[in-house]
Amino acid sequence: MTMQYTSDLPTGVNRGLPGGGPWLIYPECLSLLHNTMRSAERGDRNGKRCICPRAVLLWDAEKERRRLIPRKPEPKGARQERRRRSAKAPTRKPAPSFEKAPKYMSNVATVSRPALRFGLCRDEVGAEIIDNAQKRAGVDPTHGLRLQEARRMCALCVEQPVCAAWILKAERPGGSWDAFYAGMTPKERERAGIKG
Repeated sequence: MTMQYTSDLPTGVNRGLPGGGPWLIYPECLSLLHNTMRSAERGDRNGKRCICPRAVLLWDAEKERRRLIPRKPEPKGARQERRRRSAKAPTRKPAPSFEKAPKYMSNVATVSRPALRFGLCRDEVGAEIIDNAQKRAGVDPTHGLRLQEARRMCALCVEQPVCAAWILKAERPGGSWDAFYAGMTPKERERAGIKG
């Protein structure tokens, strides 16, 4: 069974949906977003991609468009240089998970992560503010403004005391995790860890 957008308009009258809808939504599609380019390419916030017909059509057209874009020619020797560097470069391990950190990790204490369900950083806008707080620190002239915005948000958060207590206990040594937690930068957490 498939669902379709319906309308109170008589049959044959276009509702004015972008792209000339209505479009089918498959019941087996697990995405929260349907029939858009974003839902087909990146998926929803849970990473589920849309498999509905309109989304697949848009994504196929975009892949074809990207394939036809001419690429800039590489300078002579660039491919060999890239291979040489990749052979020397050490492989990176995935970032540690906070919930299930292995016991051999020296910078993770055995403190379980709190749920922080009511934290302001849990929605998309809050997460973006926190992510932007650490981007290009010392290089970007707007870094100070982004840091102030993140600190204001953390000051208004009801979960901030719990978050601060957790990060100061869990992070060993203080400031070793490169992220913005509880209104503190890694350097500020390092100083707080030395004092406490």
